[in-house]
Amino acid sequence: MHANLRRRGSIDRLPGPTAARRAAPRVAAALFGAAALLVAACTAGAGPTPPPSPTVSPSAPPASGPPGSTLEHPDGPTEVVLRFEESGGLMPPGFLATTAPIFTLYGDGSAIFRDPAATVDEASATKPAGVYLMAPFRIARLPEQAVQSLLAWAIGPGGLGAARAGHYDTPGVADAPTSTFELHAGGLDKRVEVYALGIEGVQVGEGDQEVRRSLASLRERLLAFDAAGATSVTIWRPERYRATLVAGTPAEGIEPLAWPWPTIGPADFVPPAEPGLPSWPRRVLTAEEVSRLGVRPFEGGFTGLWLRAPDGTRHALTVRPLLPDEAA
Repeated sequence: MHANLRRRGSIDRLPGPTAARRAAPRVAAALFGAAALLVAACTAGAGPTPPPSPTVSPSAPPASGPPGSTLEHPDGPTEVVLRFEESGGLMPPGFLATTAPIFTLYGDGSAIFRDPAATVDEASATKPAGVYLMAPFRIARLPEQAVQSLLAWAIGPGGLGAARAGHYDTPGVADAPTSTFELHAGGLDKRVEVYALGIEGVQVGEGDQEVRRSLASLRERLLAFDAAGATSVTIWRPERYRATLVAGTPAEGIEPLAWPWPTIGPADFVPPAEPGLPSWPRRVLTAEEVSRLGVRPFEGGFTGLWLRAPDGTRHALTVRPLLPDEAA
C-alpha cells in the first residue's frame, strides 16, 4: 500500500462509455533494424466481440460500497492509481519497442490515454520514407468525483475487485497479446495479467470465465475512454522519450539521415540492466533532442527511422514517450 496521503471524495455513478470498439494493433511496413522479423506463428481464431461495458443503474449503489463511501488512493502526480496496458502478440519488434500503457490514472486526477487504433494525419506530417508515426496521447484532468466513479466501476462491474492478482492463462491460443491491469485504490494493490483477453469459448479455470468477461468490459471501457466529466482534455506533450537503437541495414530505397546529436553517439545507447526486458540498446532523450530528428509530430512516438552514425554504421531508431512515473 502506498504510504502517501490518500485523496477522498464521494462515489457517484460513472457516465456511460462511448460505444465499445475493439482496438487491434495496426500492421505497418516500417521494420526495426536487422531484428525486424515477423513471427511465423498463427493466432487461434478469435471468438465473438466481448460484450459491451455494463451500465450502472441510477438507483443502484456503487459496487464497491454504500452511497457516500469513498475509495482511498495515492494522491501524487506520478503515483499510479489505475493502469491498463497491452503488449505482445504478432507484431514486428519495432512496434513492440513503441508499446506504452494505453491508460494511466494518476493520484492527482490526471489521466493519460490514447486509442491504439487512432492514426496520424499523414498529409500534415513531416517524416522520412519508412517512418511510422504513433498517435499522440491525450491528458484529461478528472475531478475527484469522476476519479471515484471510475474506480468504483473498475473494482465492481469491471472485475478488478474479484480478479486474483497474477496471471490468467488461455490454453490453446498462440501469439495473442496480454492485457495487464494495475490498481492501487480502495485498499487493493493488485496487478492482473490476462492472456488473450476477450476470446470466448476457450477452456479456462473454474470461475475464471465470469471474471474474464468483466475484465474484457473494463478493457473496452479504457480503450474507448472518453474523459467524461473532465475539466480539460488536451494533447499530452511529454518531456522525455525512450529511444531504442539497433544497428542494421535499411530496406532498399530508405536513405538514412545524418546523425543529429554532436554529443551523443551510438555507444551512449545501452541495453537495460533490468532482467526480462528486451536487450535492445536504448537511451532517454529530451523533447528537444527528439525534435532534432525533424519528424513531426513526434509526441506519440515513431518507428522505422534510419540514422547514419559518424563512423558510417547505420542504425534503426524507435522513439516512444515516457510517462510521468517511468524513469527510463
